[in-house]
Amino acid sequence: MSKLLIIAFVGTFTFILGKYYQKKTNPHKTLKVSSGFGVILPIFLIFPYLFLGNTFTSEIKLLSLLFIFITGLIYYIDDVRGLPPSIRLFLSSISGLFIINIYLNNFVGHINTFTLYIFAVGIMCLLTNVFNFYDGADLNLSTTIFLFGLSLINYQNLMVPSLILIGFSIGFSLINRKKDSLYLGDSGSYVFACIVFLILISSSQDIKNFPINSIYTIILPIYDVLYVLFIRLIKGHDLLTRNYLHIYQRLNIEYQGFYYLLPQIIHFVVAFTLNKVLNYLNMFNQYENTMLICFVYTPIFYLLTRKYFVSKNYFFGDGTKNE
Repeated sequence: MSKLLIIAFVGTFTFILGKYYQKKTNPHKTLKVSSGFGVILPIFLIFPYLFLGNTFTSEIKLLSLLFIFITGLIYYIDDVRGLPPSIRLFLSSISGLFIINIYLNNFVGHINTFTLYIFAVGIMCLLTNVFNFYDGADLNLSTTIFLFGLSLINYQNLMVPSLILIGFSIGFSLINRKKDSLYLGDSGSYVFACIVFLILISSSQDIKNFPINSIYTIILPIYDVLYVLFIRLIKGHDLLTRNYLHIYQRLNIEYQGFYYLLPQIIHFVVAFTLNKVLNYLNMFNQYENTMLICFVYTPIFYLLTRKYFVSKNYFFGDGTKNE
């Protein structure tokens, strides 16, 4: 089956399933937007195992995906009735510990086990919250999923998940071309964070097959969330309340349309190109190239975008209202 055919099949199935989910969760088409559709994402990755077996993934990855789906169902309660922040952090933490523990042998002899556990908990909590904040506009998180899937497409061992993520994001985006149609939800953000962490950790054993470009799809949202978090701490905000300071929110409010999606797309394309150029120049190794892009290019890109495309009073200002 060709790549385009798989993408088309997954996209079509996602679209149909999303429409059905809308109808079942919001039968009377009230003002409330159906949320939590993203919780089914691990199922899309589990199904190929039943038909492709070890040519797709190992039993260890299957176990991880099942764990992600089951804990995602618990997290789904947050989309329906709400969960205390402590429970959400607990779920993110145990998923990080579960995944890192499975691949512990990849790191034994290089990093202290306790340090690895702290790292796993911290990264999973960070990613879950980053994607949670980025689900605040209709197509924002689906753009992240699309770019992440695209970044995996040249790796043979990640080809199937790459095509599934691309197809899923396209199918979901077709539903969400109309504003406020369907949300991936907090549970969707959680399971995507787990999938990202699983793919990166499981690929870390062989640096040649590590999908380095996938880092460039998530680093900009991470900077954005940390930057806004710093502002909110300085301003004394209640961090459990909604805010409108993230760069995509400001662009969405000030320019309307789909302009808020451009920073992620432009950042990834330029980062991908820079990575190719730096590799060609052969001045540094791949690790140093990645550090240069993530810690020099990305913050400069982010700050320049805020400076020139966001109102001056919101560059480092307050923003608790949708205005």
